Amino acid sequence: MSKRSRVPKKPKTTARRGPRFTALHSTDLDREANDVVMRFVSDEGLQFTMRLHRGIIGSLVATLLAQVAKLPKDPRGADVQALTLTSCQKAFGPQGQPMLALQFDRSLEIAAVLPPGSIPILRNSLAELDALTAGLNQNQPRH
Repeated sequence: MSKRSRVPKKPKTTARRGPRFTALHSTDLDREANDVVMRFVSDEGLQFTMRLHRGIIGSLVATLLAQVAKLPKDPRGADVQALTLTSCQKAFGPQGQPMLALQFDRSLEIAAVLPPGSIPILRNSLAELDALTAGLNQNQPRH
């Protein structure tokens, strides 16, 4: 009797479409299984959980970035999920470059490197936003 090598079976394909995810609700880790657990919200408002083994994360991210780059930009800017900034601190990178340590929704942290010349641009943009929203903020109740 000869031994056959175990080749993974080709996944069955069906005509059924999965849900269309329109928002990322939350993420977590399953350290025992080495999985990233992601909860999405569908365009119907339903919540779905997806478990991703750490071994596919790199190729998944690369594939998503490559594919999204091929899509046309939404002229209304609706092609991004807005996150709420909950913390911002100055920081410095390994080569001493200025950075902002940004925290969103009390969980996602991003370190943004500020290349030369970007601080005045950022300062001007923030001043413009502050001026545009000054009237709105006056109408908000104080906590």
